[in-house]
Amino acid sequence: MTRLPRLLAALVASAALALTAAFAAFHPFDDDEFQHAHYAWLLHRGQLPFRDFFEHHLPAYHALAAPAYAVIEGPESLFVIRFLSWACYVATLACAYGACRALCSGRAGPIAAVLLLSSAPMFLGKMVEARPEAPALLCFTASLWLLLRGGADKGRGMVRVVVAGVLAGAMPAVSHKFALPAAALALGAFRLAGARKAALFAAAFTLPLLAVLAWAAAHGIFHDLIHDVFVLGVQWKHRFAPSGYLVTLWTENALLVVSGIAGLLLLAAGHAPARRAAAVILPGLAAAILTIFLVPEPYRQSFLPLFPLLAAGASVTADRLFACFFSPASGARTGETCTVSACASSAGIAPSRGIAVVALVALAAAAMYPAAISLAADLRLNPAADVRRMRTAVSTGSPRFFDGRALVFYRPHTGRYAFMHQGVQSMLDPAAFAAETVAAIREAGFPTAVLDYRVAQMPPPVLEFLYDHYLPLADDVWVPGFRIDRSRLAGRSCRRQVPVGGIYRISWRGGAVFCDGNSLAPGVPVALAAGEHEWKGAGFVEDFEARLLRRLPAGAETAP
Repeated sequence: MTRLPRLLAALVASAALALTAAFAAFHPFDDDEFQHAHYAWLLHRGQLPFRDFFEHHLPAYHALAAPAYAVIEGPESLFVIRFLSWACYVATLACAYGACRALCSGRAGPIAAVLLLSSAPMFLGKMVEARPEAPALLCFTASLWLLLRGGADKGRGMVRVVVAGVLAGAMPAVSHKFALPAAALALGAFRLAGARKAALFAAAFTLPLLAVLAWAAAHGIFHDLIHDVFVLGVQWKHRFAPSGYLVTLWTENALLVVSGIAGLLLLAAGHAPARRAAAVILPGLAAAILTIFLVPEPYRQSFLPLFPLLAAGASVTADRLFACFFSPASGARTGETCTVSACASSAGIAPSRGIAVVALVALAAAAMYPAAISLAADLRLNPAADVRRMRTAVSTGSPRFFDGRALVFYRPHTGRYAFMHQGVQSMLDPAAFAAETVAAIREAGFPTAVLDYRVAQMPPPVLEFLYDHYLPLADDVWVPGFRIDRSRLAGRSCRRQVPVGGIYRISWRGGAVFCDGNSLAPGVPVALAAGEHEWKGAGFVEDFEARLLRRLPAGAETAP
């Protein structure tokens, strides 16, 4: 490769890295990210999952992400964790290139496959989010690369197989939903490297998960982990079919899917080394597809193991096409027939490198167009609104927070459940959950609440309690407060509970209002103690609201 092509390649790679880093910064938050970031924050604060708070994920990823809070603790922490995911995304592309390079005679095919992989919206969108699937897929792809590169070696091949086994075992230890694709690599190791190396691979495979289980046993949460992660996973009630996301996979990445399958078929029908490589990749592909149908909630992240495997097949397809365009004679030397070259020769058309490059660039651009449209639409929604909600919630001075997404992930949550979604809620008794949630809110001193769509799906008693004791502030952030209907203040007195002691802003329209016999001024902050107070209106009073502005320290004297 001459200096100019190297320079151009470096510029393209640098631009791609900068664009994907920018995408990671402006890509809208997925609700799961708050859950995982809060999990890591709780570990950073010394709390134990399954005992101190509910979780249904293994803690390996969150323990790795927890040091991010030593760098900064705030909304920016999530971007630090996203940067770690972006680094996993880049490393996964590098490992995918290495795996593709082990299957191809040149660099052009692997480069083309990695370009398709890097721009796949489902792959890019989930790999740069703060979620365990990013490092899990890196481990999977690195294991695949080591198997394809060194499984049959006599020297360092043994070490590579052991390292590949540890990496494959780290995949389900980080994200347990990917146990099948990772285990399928053991079958590939047996076919590629023989029984002895496959046994070493299988033994190494168990080490990461055993380490996680040993950590849980040492902290006295082994049985809780087994129940909340594995037993609940088997009993999970909320399910849906993956058909919608399968259509998305096809519409956004048709060329990657078609060329990937074609390349794997070429490997399976090729000579002995190619068939051994296919024996590593095809079981993983079958396991990845099976996982999509077995996972009860097959969201986009469940499709991730497909991508490096399809990229491996796509590299083989691209490698054959490049060989046909640029080295038509090579097929004759190996006894293979290049259809493209044969058709061109029969038509009297001489193979042209320039025409081939233009044609392939045009084909790649056409293939990436749907992906570019999807990514551009994704960027129209940015994380700024959620960051604004976090700052608004924290500005209320509440020591804890209640919401359904763990939005304020760098602060303590209320109750046992830091988050709530349909999957978890379907496993709970609604009445018991409602009673437990209301009691937890009372016990926490009526923390600031974020009434997001997940809270709106909670049982009616929870919502009735919130609407009776909270008032909206801004951006779905609600603070303790209450309203009194005009019928109760029409020239008479009534008693109404103040949920938490603090400084309140009281507003109304109409005549004078008295609290415990003291006259109030509309819009003027007043200190109120928690508990029941007597309220009285002189004349017609409507639109009465009392909204908490600032909490007072426990035991502070409050009187209007």
